[in-house]
Amino acid sequence: MSIPHPSFLSVRSVAAAIALALSIPAAAQWSSIPYDSSKSIAVGNWFVAHQTPAGHQAYSAIAQGWTNVAPSSATVKGYGDGHVIYEDGTGNYRGWSAFSNSSAAQSFAPGASIQNSVGAGTAYTTYYDLVPFTNGVLRAYSQYTNTWASVALTALPATSLKWAPNVAVQKDGLHYHAYSAYTGQWVTLDVGVEGGIPIVGPDYAAVDLRGTSGPFQYAAFSAPRGKWTLSPVYPTTGAGLIAQQGANALAIRSNDTGSTFRYAGYTPITGAWTTSSFVHATSSSQSGLAFKNTLRVLDTDTSVRFEIFGAGNGIWQGLAGTNLVEESLHDDFHVVKDSAGSSTTLHIASAMVGGGYLAHVVPSFFPSVGQGSHGCAISGSNDPSTNKVWAYSALAHAIAGPIAQPLSSGVSSANAGSVLGFNLQGSASFGATAWAHTSRYGQWVAGPALNPSESWTTLAPFGSGSLLAAIRNNFTSHDLHVFDEHRGTWVAPLNTTAGSFTIAQNAVFIPNPTTGVYQAYSAQRGTWSTQGGIGAITNPGGIASFAENLIWFTDSNAKLWAFSLCDRAQAWFQYPTAAQYHASGATSGGATPYLPVSVRGAPSTELALVYASLALGPAPLSLPGFGGTLDLSLGGAFQLANLGVFDADGVRDAKIPLANPIGAGTQGWMQAVIVDLTTLSASFAGRATGARFY
Repeated sequence: MSIPHPSFLSVRSVAAAIALALSIPAAAQWSSIPYDSSKSIAVGNWFVAHQTPAGHQAYSAIAQGWTNVAPSSATVKGYGDGHVIYEDGTGNYRGWSAFSNSSAAQSFAPGASIQNSVGAGTAYTTYYDLVPFTNGVLRAYSQYTNTWASVALTALPATSLKWAPNVAVQKDGLHYHAYSAYTGQWVTLDVGVEGGIPIVGPDYAAVDLRGTSGPFQYAAFSAPRGKWTLSPVYPTTGAGLIAQQGANALAIRSNDTGSTFRYAGYTPITGAWTTSSFVHATSSSQSGLAFKNTLRVLDTDTSVRFEIFGAGNGIWQGLAGTNLVEESLHDDFHVVKDSAGSSTTLHIASAMVGGGYLAHVVPSFFPSVGQGSHGCAISGSNDPSTNKVWAYSALAHAIAGPIAQPLSSGVSSANAGSVLGFNLQGSASFGATAWAHTSRYGQWVAGPALNPSESWTTLAPFGSGSLLAAIRNNFTSHDLHVFDEHRGTWVAPLNTTAGSFTIAQNAVFIPNPTTGVYQAYSAQRGTWSTQGGIGAITNPGGIASFAENLIWFTDSNAKLWAFSLCDRAQAWFQYPTAAQYHASGATSGGATPYLPVSVRGAPSTELALVYASLALGPAPLSLPGFGGTLDLSLGGAFQLANLGVFDADGVRDAKIPLANPIGAGTQGWMQAVIVDLTTLSASFAGRATGARFY
């Protein structure tokens, strides 16, 4: 990173006047406002908003409080993943961002229409503004930059806006206007001959320039880099496009000879096209599939049987062989199997880091390969009494294990996006215990010992998140043993007599309407929090609603409650506990990717410094002269940013430019130091927040 590296302990000079630093107050994780059942609720992964007589109020998971963002007379005109748009009745629109807890205004002509779906998880909202005597103006608000950007159309649009979570594109005659939520800007591609209808993925837009009689090329736009890039020339027989709207990579055929071709892949993370070294023949048959971060090509020619292109690592990896069969395609990796005799060789390649196809032998003709976004469990044995379990991590590109798993033990297993686990409820001679595997570290971690006479279950939200818990089912209560993905450790158990609980993406939620005392666990903070005085949940079905960074519900006391999962410092892109990760490296003609982080603090009386490290310390560490505990590795920590004094909204954010390329798969951590300007005391604010670079 192109950032200064002053001594970590230099901040102590700020607090030198105080012998004993004061600890930062506990975060205001639970908060409520009056609820009007006749008014709607807007929700994204980072906020919940509601109209009250006092005005439109929005709760930011980062700010951990309600903000009056618009008068009660205003109208909601759109919202997405972390923002809401309001209109005051006079043509003034105001976008509010949950990331900065601030807003920005834009004037519109009468009759503006929204162009992307409300509440669709997008990072922006786009409108078509009917400005008099024009062909219309596209205006977009970005939740990341808290800015509006506009582009005037030179012709009436003949096609609708194409949009995805972080990118949008509008065809306008010989122009393609692409919008990036990361940069908050429109970038226009001018073509000499009208091209095709654009397509989009989460972070890219692309168009076949051969729409009528243009060049045999594609143009692709990278939202992280705000730049259009032309592909290699494709064969006159066709591009053979491999793409899917939910996937973050695409590929076309690259012209080679009349009878052969190679594939060229594009990922918006690098903003570049990369041509594979595998040569395919037109005489054989190929099929392609793009899924999340993985793009796979299957060829009937066994000399080029499989290859994948990774959205994360931006490279091609191939596998040749005569007995290879596809086992499964996952968000971040590809599994191929070769069964012979009494064993099976699994070949696994990661779309996030390099290393080719990793070969792993399982002593079974029919091994079990679990589902999973960033990793999976692998089990099998020719002797059922000695079944074994391995786990693969796409982030580490490594297989851990094996762990003994006798089939007679009655295994309860679960899998989330970044963690998986199971427990053994059998004979004590097998060392019955709960186990967890974290994709972040690629390790098995033993949990609580299980008495064979007890009843246990293992729960996790399938497909996403970082929560996994082993639960002992007592006669009148439950002991919840939560696995902390952040550090790869098990948290001390919580006993509850409440009748129900929910394991969500990044939270555990325990309502107890009988006592009015509710409990919740945050995976981001790694702590339990309790709140009293809550009524029975009145959401449909009496069930709370869960988002990536908060829990919300209405209760019988006519209140709207929100529980934030965020810590005092929060990275915006939280892979692998969420989908987005970070790009790095300056791009000629484009924007420099950045590392975004927000910190919460007291307005006017506190300032924030952000420190970073490539690793966590062995355990949280108390330092003389500081409140709180240091979560970062002491030896490698350095100052990343000085965010200054908190203003009235209580949130400071920074977008640290990442001009120098960072190796694919690099894990970084950030932790805030808060300085009290009244007492000159300094404290570590919460624990570190993670960032993964590709």
